[in-house]
Amino acid sequence: MKLTLIILAALISLIGVSVFIVQGSRNSAITYEETVTTAKSDVEVQLHRRVNLLTELADCVASYNRHEAETLKQVIAQRGIGMSDKEAGDIELQIKAVAEQYPDLKAEKNYGKFMVELSTTENLVAQHKKAYNASVRAYRRHCRSFPANIFLGWLGYEMQEFEYFHSEADDAKPMKLFKDI
Repeated sequence: MKLTLIILAALISLIGVSVFIVQGSRNSAITYEETVTTAKSDVEVQLHRRVNLLTELADCVASYNRHEAETLKQVIAQRGIGMSDKEAGDIELQIKAVAEQYPDLKAEKNYGKFMVELSTTENLVAQHKKAYNASVRAYRRHCRSFPANIFLGWLGYEMQEFEYFHSEADDAKPMKLFKDI
């Protein structure tokens, strides 16, 4: 009688452990699915961020560039530089023009900041794409590996067909943000 109870308890324990192992494979697959979905969303967020941020920055830099160009034209016009060939040829006027203080131009610094932000944004997009592909790889590996593939089949789990992120021509194509300058 004791032996029968021990065998029965061992059998129930074995069945319980097996159920947890089988269900654990399904739970892991679901966790990997969520990781892939989150990673895909992160890539989309970064792509939207890139378009919005870079468009705004380009508009800002272009506006400042136009402002500086207009300011410089006004300073030159007010000082009478280049008004006629006679004035342009006058050495005294040329020396005076070189010695004058022109406005401190900052467009070059803005372009530098823009390029740093562009580089940072592109690196973020690349990192998120890499993380997405890694999560797809982990999900596929889990669902196809033994014994998870058998357990998932028993449970009727349908493997999702997540595709790796490949850069497309539209994604890598320059945005031509300064076309009106």
